[in-house]
Amino acid sequence: MPDEQRYLIVHSDEGAVQRAYNKGILRSALDGCLSSVSVCANGAALDEFMGEIPVQCPQLGMGVHVILNEGSAVSAPKKSSRIMGPDGRFLYTGAKGFAQLFFLGASHNFREEVKNEIRAQILLLLEHTKLDHLSAHFHIHMLPRIFDICLSLAEEYKIPFIRIPQEPVIWSSYKHHMPSLPHLAQYAQLSFWSRWNKRKRLPAGIRCNDVFYGVAHCTAMTVPVVSEILSRHRKEGIVEMLFHPFLPCEEPFYMSEARRKELATDHGFYEYEAISSPAVRRLIDEKGFVLTNYRELSQPGGR
Repeated sequence: MPDEQRYLIVHSDEGAVQRAYNKGILRSALDGCLSSVSVCANGAALDEFMGEIPVQCPQLGMGVHVILNEGSAVSAPKKSSRIMGPDGRFLYTGAKGFAQLFFLGASHNFREEVKNEIRAQILLLLEHTKLDHLSAHFHIHMLPRIFDICLSLAEEYKIPFIRIPQEPVIWSSYKHHMPSLPHLAQYAQLSFWSRWNKRKRLPAGIRCNDVFYGVAHCTAMTVPVVSEILSRHRKEGIVEMLFHPFLPCEEPFYMSEARRKELATDHGFYEYEAISSPAVRRLIDEKGFVLTNYRELSQPGGR
């Protein structure tokens, strides 16, 4: 395939986090154009995810979604930990944890503990499936010290892609959804760190996407927003478009209180609706995108 082609990865994070996400991912793959998913090794519904989705959706590319800021660690709790409490739950949660983890990055002991935890998450998922990319909750892998750790582990475990959430501005999409101030702040942070990390030389065999969408309109990737982005995007290369589809179902327990509140909203359904929209699928084809995933792109001749 020629290099000037535009490759589109329609992607969902939060695989295995809750049953509602598993259901949304499954239906998005079967009913729509979802082509890739990141899986959380510490998710509340990991066993159900691995027992169902790879079987019913073998076409999906799968990667590790590193989590250091929600739920419990995969590695064993230890005394005087810098990242988890005595109960094994992570200390620094949500978007606030992004800044806290940045300042902790100067500590060698912290970096070693982070590396051991990310390694444990990768190894747990490798027991179930091959991994074709690495991403992270709230994109914390963009923090420079954590990014270096992720690059090292991606090379060690032959994970061919690492996400760079560098998102161009599509001004016309804002008429359909105006991002909140927290999302705009996150957008600004990630734009800076994405440019910073893109300057680094990647290890042999490790690549990254060229363009990313889903930060400014996080949890609001609706049919109008997605259609506007697809219509206005011009750049060639690998484009990852991030969604968070979930559908209502009974949960055995919640990974966190924030997750319980999130699943009480309806934004997951609207994003599932965008992925499964025939109009969106037609637009993908009309604009010349090749729908793919990181697994296919990592194969000989993939790009």
